[in-house]
Amino acid sequence: MAVDRLIARREVHLREKTLWRMFFETSGRAEEILGVNIEDLDFAGRLCPV
Repeated sequence: MAVDRLIARREVHLREKTLWRMFFETSGRAEEILGVNIEDLDFAGRLCPV
């Protein structure tokens, strides 16, 4: 619920919302999540190899 409230805030930039969601949904380490490039994302399959 807390993550959903943060993501719903209008003053928070999309980049930060995306990072929070990725941390929350994947339990990934900061090094892994921050190392992801846009080219790595599979939007259709909702996947991202790390």
